Amino acid sequence: MVADIVNPPTETLPFRDVTGMAKFDFLMDVLLESEQDLKDIYWKFMRPRGMFDYIDDIVTPREKEKGLRIDAKKNHPKTMIAKSITIDNERLLMSRLAVYRNFTSGARSHPFLYLPN
Repeated sequence: MVADIVNPPTETLPFRDVTGMAKFDFLMDVLLESEQDLKDIYWKFMRPRGMFDYIDDIVTPREKEKGLRIDAKKNHPKTMIAKSITIDNERLLMSRLAVYRNFTSGARSHPFLYLPN
């Protein structure tokens, strides 16, 4: 997911539900992509809200991590399109995670839920 997706109108609890499901139910490493100079800003915004609890790391675009992505645009293969995570689309995103997981073989065949900026 783009780091911008963390900003309102994204809601904290649905965000935690989606990232927690990816991490614990599907054994994905959950990464947030942000430019280097914005990493601290996102961490400071997310941490007190509990939004960083299931994020494994913040990476930069230059690291070119592969895996399932949540992004506002389909810039890469394996992208789920969402501009925000709210109570209105939480179940849809979770069901798409489940479908993706069912199409992959092994617990770690596609280990990243990549949240790009």
